[in-house]
Amino acid sequence: MMRRAVARLPRCHWLWAWSLGLYVALMPAVQAQAPDPVAAGVYDEAAALLDRLRREESLVGAGVSVLWPGLSPWHYALGLAAREGSSAFTIETPSAQRELTQLFTAVAVLQLVEAGRVDLDAPFNNYFPEFQPYTGGLPAAFTIRQLLSHHSGLPAYYAPGSGLQAFRATGADDAWREVLARSAELTLVAAPGQVYEYSYLDYVLLGLLIEQQSGESYSGYIEQHILAPLALRDTYFSADLDTVPGIARVYREQEQRPHERLRDIPAVGLASSVRDLGTLLQALLQTLLQGGQGVLKPESVAQLFQAQSVSPYDDELGFGLGVFVSRVSGDLEAVSLAAVNGSAHSYLVAIPRYGLGVVLSTNTELNSMKLRAAADRLLARMIEVWSGDAVPPYAPHSNVELTEQKAASLRGAFSGPGGVYRVQQRRGSLRAEVPFLPFLVSVNLVPREADYYGVELRVLGLNVGRLSQLEEIATGLEGKLTTVEGRRLWYWYLQGVAVATLTELTPAPKGAALTAWRERVGVYEAEAANAAYVLAFDADSGNLTFGQQARASRRGRQPPELQCVVDAQLLRSCNLGLLGSGNRSALRALADGRLVDAFGVYYHRR
Repeated sequence: MMRRAVARLPRCHWLWAWSLGLYVALMPAVQAQAPDPVAAGVYDEAAALLDRLRREESLVGAGVSVLWPGLSPWHYALGLAAREGSSAFTIETPSAQRELTQLFTAVAVLQLVEAGRVDLDAPFNNYFPEFQPYTGGLPAAFTIRQLLSHHSGLPAYYAPGSGLQAFRATGADDAWREVLARSAELTLVAAPGQVYEYSYLDYVLLGLLIEQQSGESYSGYIEQHILAPLALRDTYFSADLDTVPGIARVYREQEQRPHERLRDIPAVGLASSVRDLGTLLQALLQTLLQGGQGVLKPESVAQLFQAQSVSPYDDELGFGLGVFVSRVSGDLEAVSLAAVNGSAHSYLVAIPRYGLGVVLSTNTELNSMKLRAAADRLLARMIEVWSGDAVPPYAPHSNVELTEQKAASLRGAFSGPGGVYRVQQRRGSLRAEVPFLPFLVSVNLVPREADYYGVELRVLGLNVGRLSQLEEIATGLEGKLTTVEGRRLWYWYLQGVAVATLTELTPAPKGAALTAWRERVGVYEAEAANAAYVLAFDADSGNLTFGQQARASRRGRQPPELQCVVDAQLLRSCNLGLLGSGNRSALRALADGRLVDAFGVYYHRR
């Protein structure tokens, strides 16, 4: 089938202005000597990888797309799209792709930039002056670029009206547009550009921008300006994915589950096939390497995948205008994007410098790390065939002796995803309580070279890492202590990729603000749901916590989140580094005695 080469997905961290010209000049010579993926067995290895993954993980259906410079994408699929009807999972089967939606949204925004209708570095308020979230004294002028790279300072989600859970039962398909009318309920959780916070809300606003500047609906614009030029016939955008023609059913624990209703369509409302995703990614890669005009100009594609260096707290995290950027080895970089919510999982990854890429998709719930690891192994093999250079495997730092100096540097409390991480020294070992794994008695910290720390997961004295799928995480997880702008941060990496940051806690300053908040401690009810929340003072850290009453103890599933005083009206999360898990929050006190969180959920005192 005819495919038109268009914009490309991944982006690079090098200076694209001169390197693009160099690539264009060298590409004919490189292609003339390009290795044959068939002769090298690349496609056979991809098929064997998918077969093995299906057997080991009991996948109902799955597909893979392999991208090679100068060739049409190679696709392979197996299994069932719906076990109940025995319909096959093919390369044309649409499946829920959730967060991969953001790639399409980012491409659309850059098309409008090329047309002169949008300025990447203009404040969003230039286009929507009515969008006025509560700032708590922070600057409010986040830009279009910051929305695209998840550095706007906005919370991860928003809860207009009755909230997200109620929407999933009865909400209208255009409910995501309500955010403009309810912006005053939202609260900035960080200064624009200060920290990375993965946010559906960012991409909802970009969807509104696309509609405003194009005069078309979001899905109508994408269909006309991206799907049609690329002949992507198996791609849809919908709040109710169950209505997509021929969509793969989703399976969890071997049982079919309904698709979730998706309010935030420009962020997560995508259904697409491995063929269409591979075609899009190939088109983007070819545009970058060979020039020409596809759905984007080459310079726009380069920007799309250029890591945005926007915050000293980002550490090694790289996020372009829609995709993640990570270092493979040396100065060789990969771009990637994953969809892991619900029971369908997908992962795309590419090497812009070489034009190589892989798309993996399945309609079965599994450990997302296994899907990524499988795609990364295949891509590493492709890099070796293409360049002749092997990609070194991930190697954690070596263990070292626990000295008193190292132990002293970690003892105390840290703020991070889910709440407070307390580190203590017991019987010659460092142990940390992990708030989002309350069933664990402790996490043993293993000192390693260069101020890194590994982990040993234990429950009732047994090494959980050897008994379950946690082994993959435990063996690939490392933390490193560092200081940024005078603040002690503890960065955590999974297989060498930044995933979270813990911030060393200091007590909230005593004064009128802290006194005002301590007078508000008590039990509150969420007005959007039948659930009780507790605002309490944590004497150990000198700060406040706010969390669901049933989850306030270590026996609960998720303890309360730590907050720090900003003023008498506002509490904010103490964590200042990379979070990206949708947990960064704020709590605002209203004159009528109610509280409202960063997402627009109201609470009244019981």
